[in-house]
Amino acid sequence: MPKPTKNKTSFSSDIFRQNKKTIRRINRLISSLDSPVRQKILARLMKGAYAVEALGRTCRLDSAVVSHHLAVLRRAGFVTVIRKGKYRHYSVQQQNLKAIISLVRKLAAL
Repeated sequence: MPKPTKNKTSFSSDIFRQNKKTIRRINRLISSLDSPVRQKILARLMKGAYAVEALGRTCRLDSAVVSHHLAVLRRAGFVTVIRKGKYRHYSVQQQNLKAIISLVRKLAAL
C-alpha cells in the first residue's frame, strides 16, 4: 500500500513548527529596531561609544528611557557595553546590525 502524501498545508505547518524558535528570534530582532527612539540611539552610537547620560543628553532623552532602549538593543545583540569606572559605554555591534539589515532587505524583495 503506498504511503499517503502530505498535503501542502501539512508540509507548511511542519516547516513552521521546526523553525518556530528561529522565526520568533527574527521577529524579536526586527521588533527591537522598530522604534524611532532606538533608531535614533543607534544612529548616534554609529558615531562612537557613549555612556547613558551622554547619550541621553545628545538624543534629548531621559537617562531612564535611554537605559531601557539600550537594554532592548543589547538583548538583541545590536549594542555592546564596556564598563569604564562607574560608567558603562555602549557601542554598536555593526556586524549584527548589518546582518539583520541584509536579511530584511532579502525578505522585502520576496
